[in-house]
Amino acid sequence: MKKFDKEYFTQYTPEKIYLQNNGIYPSFVKVINGVTTYKYTKSSRLFELLAIFYIDNKRGDNKCERQNIQKNCYEQCVKKTT
Repeated sequence: MKKFDKEYFTQYTPEKIYLQNNGIYPSFVKVINGVTTYKYTKSSRLFELLAIFYIDNKRGDNKCERQNIQKNCYEQCVKKTT
Protein backbone atom coordinates (compact mmCIF):
# COMPACT_ATOMS: atom_id res chain seq x y z
CA MET A 1 0.00 0.00 0.00
CA LYS A 2 1.33 3.41 -0.98
CA LYS A 3 1.70 6.11 1.61
CA PHE A 4 0.53 9.62 0.76
CA ASP A 5 1.79 12.87 2.19
CA LYS A 6 -1.12 14.61 3.89
CA GLU A 7 0.64 17.95 3.62
CA TYR A 8 1.37 20.21 0.67
CA PHE A 9 5.02 21.11 0.24
CA THR A 10 7.08 23.52 -1.82
CA GLN A 11 10.70 24.47 -2.28
CA TYR A 12 9.86 27.56 -4.33
CA THR A 13 10.71 30.62 -2.22
CA PRO A 14 8.45 33.14 -4.04
CA GLU A 15 5.51 30.80 -3.40
CA LYS A 16 6.41 30.54 0.29
CA ILE A 17 6.68 34.34 0.58
CA TYR A 18 3.32 34.84 -1.17
CA LEU A 19 1.60 32.38 1.16
CA GLN A 20 3.21 33.99 4.20
CA ASN A 21 2.14 37.46 3.04
CA ASN A 22 -1.42 36.10 2.91
CA GLY A 23 -1.39 34.56 6.39
CA ILE A 24 -0.49 30.96 5.53
CA TYR A 25 2.60 29.72 7.36
CA PRO A 26 4.46 26.42 7.04
CA SER A 27 3.60 23.79 9.60
CA PHE A 28 7.04 22.24 9.15
CA VAL A 29 10.34 23.28 7.56
CA LYS A 30 13.22 20.95 6.78
CA VAL A 31 16.57 21.40 5.07
CA ILE A 32 18.16 18.46 3.25
CA ASN A 33 21.44 18.94 1.38
CA GLY A 34 20.97 22.70 1.46
CA VAL A 35 17.45 22.59 -0.03
CA THR A 36 14.69 24.03 2.17
CA THR A 37 11.28 22.37 1.98
CA TYR A 38 8.22 24.12 3.43
CA LYS A 39 5.27 21.92 4.37
CA TYR A 40 1.74 23.22 4.82
CA THR A 41 -1.45 21.72 6.19
CA LYS A 42 -3.80 21.27 3.23
CA SER A 43 -6.81 23.59 3.24
CA SER A 44 -9.16 25.17 0.73
CA ARG A 45 -7.63 28.59 1.51
CA LEU A 46 -4.14 27.27 0.73
CA PHE A 47 -5.20 25.99 -2.67
CA GLU A 48 -7.20 29.14 -3.43
CA LEU A 49 -4.07 31.22 -2.81
CA LEU A 50 -1.90 28.87 -4.87
CA ALA A 51 -4.32 29.17 -7.79
CA ILE A 52 -4.17 32.95 -7.58
CA PHE A 53 -0.37 32.92 -7.23
CA TYR A 54 0.13 30.82 -10.36
CA ILE A 55 -2.47 32.70 -12.43
CA ASP A 56 -0.78 35.99 -11.56
CA ASN A 57 2.68 34.61 -12.34
CA LYS A 58 1.62 33.02 -15.61
CA ARG A 59 -0.26 35.94 -17.14
CA GLY A 60 0.69 38.96 -15.09
CA ASP A 61 -1.86 40.44 -12.70
CA ASN A 62 -5.14 39.05 -14.07
CA LYS A 63 -7.54 40.67 -11.60
CA CYS A 64 -10.73 39.53 -13.36
CA GLU A 65 -9.76 35.84 -13.36
CA ARG A 66 -8.52 36.10 -9.77
CA GLN A 67 -11.88 37.53 -8.67
CA ASN A 68 -13.69 34.66 -10.42
CA ILE A 69 -11.59 32.11 -8.52
CA GLN A 70 -12.25 33.86 -5.21
CA LYS A 71 -16.00 34.01 -5.96
CA ASN A 72 -16.12 30.33 -6.94
CA CYS A 73 -14.16 29.26 -3.86
CA TYR A 74 -16.46 31.32 -1.64
CA GLU A 75 -19.57 29.80 -3.25
CA GLN A 76 -18.17 26.29 -2.76
CA CYS A 77 -17.52 26.98 0.93
CA VAL A 78 -21.02 28.41 1.43
CA LYS A 79 -22.59 25.32 -0.18
CA LYS A 80 -20.64 23.04 2.17
CA THR A 81 -21.75 24.90 5.31
CA THR A 82 -25.45 25.19 4.43
